[in-house]
Amino acid sequence: LLGGHYDTTTGPKREAASYTAIAAEFNLPPGEIVFVSDIVAELDAAQAAGMQTRLCMRPDNAEVDPAQSHCAIANFTQMEFA
Repeated sequence: LLGGHYDTTTGPKREAASYTAIAAEFNLPPGEIVFVSDIVAELDAAQAAGMQTRLCMRPDNAEVDPAQSHCAIANFTQMEFA
């Protein structure tokens, strides 16, 4: 289920090219990968690369614009896959 740990050595977390590189490392189309984060800008970049995204809602998160386009979850049991 969880395939790796990536930091900024892969590329900036808010750039789509970073997520494209991660998909290439897995040898998977980006659309088969679900990226989870609590930061909308990171999710936007992953989505721009073609990944599915989930916004992890945690008690101490910054306030999120309700118009954002990512499916919100509170924990992994709420994950649904396309």
